[in-house]
Amino acid sequence: MMAGGEFIMYIHPTCATSYSIIKYLYEKDLVGRLRIVNTSNTLHIPEFKIWSVPWIMYRGKPIATDPVDGKEVEVLINGGNIEVKDPIEAFMNTILHSVLASAVSVLHASIEPVVDVDLINAATRGTLQGDDLVGIIEKIRLASDKLYSEWRDKLVRALAVSFVRDAWWGSEGKLDSEQLQSMASGNYISAWLIAKAGIGRVALPDNPLRYDKEAVKIMSKFISSNARGLIRKIEREQEMILSDHEYWEVIKRASKSIQ
Repeated sequence: MMAGGEFIMYIHPTCATSYSIIKYLYEKDLVGRLRIVNTSNTLHIPEFKIWSVPWIMYRGKPIATDPVDGKEVEVLINGGNIEVKDPIEAFMNTILHSVLASAVSVLHASIEPVVDVDLINAATRGTLQGDDLVGIIEKIRLASDKLYSEWRDKLVRALAVSFVRDAWWGSEGKLDSEQLQSMASGNYISAWLIAKAGIGRVALPDNPLRYDKEAVKIMSKFISSNARGLIRKIEREQEMILSDHEYWEVIKRASKSIQ
């Protein structure tokens, strides 16, 4: 399906999935088979929107994003196909792994705002065309309330991990459980969610006071109850990435910033 070059993978160096894919491709001597773009220093990506990293494109079309692993990327750049048995479940898993899509969904209490062709293409590995793509979009929209209700708790837990990661970065890696539990109370989470779901004010609800307050309560309770474990999870993840000198050399050599 997709042989040869013209592959671009947009990454952020601190993304654990980006990290694992680049390590895999480096070990397989495949890094040179695709262009790696480091998104850490730019918002200027005029051709399209990136919902999540890694964001993999072929000839200008999104074909993969998180959840994705190195083996899948290897198959794609070698011209193979990725079977997607349930496109709707694949789409919901992609929302789950995108902080932006999850935050927008929870803030709007709906997945309707993230029913996007690019995101669906990335979730389904570019396998849907024409009427099949139109049909899946229609099915998702018809089931949007049910899907949000069924997936809300998963989305909230995923957002909780992202909240802790941001708090850990903001504390210069010195976050402790008492600090985190304090941050998980009050309006910190609501403010974080509003900030995370918008680019400026783009994508915020007409009235940002009307968000899924029950979801925020669930998120607050989850963080408070699991503060120590969540901090350890983020510490292990980020310390592994930030201390891997070989990885950073690969990024430095292979990535190209968008000007």
